[in-house]
Amino acid sequence: MKTVKTILKVLLGIILVLAVVVVIGMFAVPTEMRIERSIDVNAPKAMVHRYVSHLQLMKEWGVWFDMDPDMKNEYAGEDGRPGAINTWESSVVGNGSQEITLVTADRVETKLRFTGDWESEADAYIQLAEGEAGAVKVSWGMITEIGRPFNFIMSLAGFEKALTDDYDRGLIKLKDLLEEKVRSKTYNGYVIETVQVPPTIFLYKRDKVAMDAIQEFFENNLGALYNQLTKAGASPGAPSGFFFVWDEANNITEMAAAIPFSGGRGIKPEQTLMIEGSALKIDYYGNYGTDQIPAYEAFADYIKDWSLEERELIWEEYVTDPGEEPDTSKWLTRIYYFIK
Repeated sequence: MKTVKTILKVLLGIILVLAVVVVIGMFAVPTEMRIERSIDVNAPKAMVHRYVSHLQLMKEWGVWFDMDPDMKNEYAGEDGRPGAINTWESSVVGNGSQEITLVTADRVETKLRFTGDWESEADAYIQLAEGEAGAVKVSWGMITEIGRPFNFIMSLAGFEKALTDDYDRGLIKLKDLLEEKVRSKTYNGYVIETVQVPPTIFLYKRDKVAMDAIQEFFENNLGALYNQLTKAGASPGAPSGFFFVWDEANNITEMAAAIPFSGGRGIKPEQTLMIEGSALKIDYYGNYGTDQIPAYEAFADYIKDWSLEERELIWEEYVTDPGEEPDTSKWLTRIYYFIK
């Protein structure tokens, strides 16, 4: 009997000691947790800013998306602007949301809300500054309140260390992603080249055309332009299309069917167009029309990342003759996106 009483006293003593340790610990450990990690990224600031300010682009470098490939994400609002929000559901990392609250040239702030068993909020931020040797210094941080006794429990569990490691891995992934883009200049799987188009003269027919009538416009004019050049003794090049205005709201484009040429006689100057200048170029293989959208999205992203200013001129050079090659995957179109 004495043995049982002794054991109970020992257990009670242990429990009291643990209770004292917990009480001391939960008051010794701060209730506010602050994390900040930094890395230098050798990429244009505009590119870095776009990837840290757009919630949908954060999927490409945020480590928590890798932890749960089946995570469900729902986006609302204008991405990259205050009010944009990503709400997620995950059996691995939990449920919650991230809302953009501030976007400036150097800083992005978001509000994190976690739901479920560990309901809480946190303020997160990403600060951009000048790094070493022209790099962009990216500082990623978070501030949150953790009530007692959970502050002590999470401290024992190594929660802050685990979260810090996640931030480090995310920043490394961001650095690798953007520096590879700088090296390869590959967007949506397309390599984008910067070229200088020499002065080139085209015989052309320009008009406003409904978007669903573009193919008909080419069929009605390219053949006629080619015949006119051959009759004039000129040497024609690849058939081409120019797009000066693309008005999706009204489903109209201002465009031209055109053929480059050299030599010839009797061609009226008012029927010709000369183009030249700096342009971005993609060698696109595939069918025309909506299949080309990813290539044009690649141009748009590249222009934003490199802070370029575009001209109102796009040139599509149809290198492959569809009449000679039935396989659309082998149709080569060189797309030139002119920049200032």
